[in-house]
Amino acid sequence: MKEMSKGSESSPPLLDGSQTNKSDFEWIGYFNRIVDEARLFCNLTRDSELQEECISRLREMRRQCAEVKKKALDQAKEDFANILLGFECVVDSLRHELRMWIALKEGQPDSAWDRLISAQDAGRAAVRAHQGFSALTDHVERLDCIEKIVFPPQVFVSTGFIVESQECSICGTEYGDCDHLEGIPYNGEFCVVLLKRTAVDHVAIVDDPRDRRCRVTTVPTDEGSRNRMTWKLESSANGTTGSMAATSRMLIASSTGSGDDI
Repeated sequence: MKEMSKGSESSPPLLDGSQTNKSDFEWIGYFNRIVDEARLFCNLTRDSELQEECISRLREMRRQCAEVKKKALDQAKEDFANILLGFECVVDSLRHELRMWIALKEGQPDSAWDRLISAQDAGRAAVRAHQGFSALTDHVERLDCIEKIVFPPQVFVSTGFIVESQECSICGTEYGDCDHLEGIPYNGEFCVVLLKRTAVDHVAIVDDPRDRRCRVTTVPTDEGSRNRMTWKLESSANGTTGSMAATSRMLIASSTGSGDDI
């Protein structure tokens, strides 16, 4: 721990809490230190066991964030609650990135891709949570560079839905009838549009999907299905090949997402 802390002294704090009261400022300083130490392990060459230990520390920090945020809301401190929401997003981004590096070392590139996209999404969410996290754009740009350097280009899929109703996660009313905006933080939570009474209309290949974890994972060949990430031929469980097998894998990728066990 001594060596880790010493190495983190040269990094600037993630967020300056000087405008908050003393108690809130102390929490921000404490969370800054944990995040700064975690950054040291966001690398392919770091030992996997040390990365797992770092993930555990970040998990505990997220639990603490939730507790402190609840107290902030009880005291009607919305700005501080949004700061804590930002820290929660930062923790999620770092944990997903660490899981990505571990997955790559374990020869699991498909899982690593899902973790990368989740890390990017969480990093961007932190920037939206509070203006104090504007410096985190460098972190997101770094993850974008990792995507281009480490992973091959992907073919993305998007599912179109017929939606009868959309509910606002903040107030529970029909989205559009209230004043809340999707993706904007309110009292430490992002506004999310909840789709009600939906039906799948179509599935399409797109360049810029809403969720880039939805992608074509295999391509059909005469020999069988080829994994787009590793380029290895994969045997099918039911012995089928061709476009139907590829489509089946594509839809599974769309429905499973990244897995939130971070």
